[in-house]
Amino acid sequence: MASDLPDAAVAHLTDRPRIAHLATSHDDTPHCAPIWFTYHDDHVEATITGRKLRDVQANPRVALSLQEDDDGHAKWGLTIHGTAHVVNDPGHADQIHDRINDRYDASPDAWDDNVPIRISIADHQYWEY
Repeated sequence: MASDLPDAAVAHLTDRPRIAHLATSHDDTPHCAPIWFTYHDDHVEATITGRKLRDVQANPRVALSLQEDDDGHAKWGLTIHGTAHVVNDPGHADQIHDRINDRYDASPDAWDDNVPIRISIADHQYWEY
């Protein structure tokens, strides 16, 4: 299913490395953490470990947010709600690692212990100020 994100939101997801905040929840306890990500084939991809991974395995519903500001004044924002899927196929997992490490100018073997996920976008909110 193709994402219905507006072109401006897709541009912000793909134009340069940015930090997003991934929100997960398990046992009614929310958790939010900064992550590196890519946007590929209408999915958000990331690599995660620790609590984020445990939460996604227990409850795959997630939210992702990004915002850009200019000297503390918001310019635009994007919130995505979706379902995270752990990528178990080694070849596909390597491709996600490579895309993320390349985007953030990290060494090819950086963060090898992190587990790739793909987020299917269910809905979103995008705004400009």
